[in-house]
Amino acid sequence: MIGIILAGGKSLRFGGTGFKPKPVVQVNGIAMVLRAAAKLIDEGASRILVLTGQNHHMVRDALGMTDDKGFLATAPAVYTPFELRFSGDDTGSGGRLLAINRSEMAGGALLSYSDVFTDAPLGPLIDIVRNGTSTLALMTVSPRLPWGIVHSENGRVTRFNEKPQMPTIRTNAGFYACSPSILDYVHEEREMLEQEPMARMIETKSVSSSHHDGEWIGLDSPKDVMEAELGPKHLFRNSSNSIRLTKSIF
Repeated sequence: MIGIILAGGKSLRFGGTGFKPKPVVQVNGIAMVLRAAAKLIDEGASRILVLTGQNHHMVRDALGMTDDKGFLATAPAVYTPFELRFSGDDTGSGGRLLAINRSEMAGGALLSYSDVFTDAPLGPLIDIVRNGTSTLALMTVSPRLPWGIVHSENGRVTRFNEKPQMPTIRTNAGFYACSPSILDYVHEEREMLEQEPMARMIETKSVSSSHHDGEWIGLDSPKDVMEAELGPKHLFRNSSNSIRLTKSIF
């Protein structure tokens, strides 16, 4: 099973092109993309493919790689093939998948972004796809909202909840399992995975979901990174016992 990380965005919330790309921003001393790769390896990926964009050379240089292929060590004597692959300058997240050969996905794939982290096991997603019931299985979460929720009657506030977590709301967590047939649903390089390809798969009843009630975080801005480092988020502690990432060998 291959692990695919979509890491070709322009990092606009981190300063945009010309600044350090978000995938190589460090959280407690480890680049986000390496932490994301370690998660997919922990969940069974035997190879990591990072799909880059116009940030390709900046990502490679920031990781200290001399070429696009190497190995990622996530535990003593455990080395997983790790590859950066350019997938186009202005390509959508769905279109980036067209840079992958169908044969590379023959054993199925785990798919994520470089800036989402969770303590959820991804096995339920893998099982859905391997059972042949869906082309794509996605994880949903109920994240804490970034706004305060106001309840009022006739203009008078009756209750106020600051940044509540609302279990009735389910959002896309950015973790997927998919079969090679996902490539059939991507028609153009410009397409975003969550838009045209997703709509086509939903139309053919090829998408399923699995909900996670535990910890999840998306690092959307530098402020999120600082809060993750200072807060009690065990996902980002610089410990081999928590994420099993010890070093990268290129």
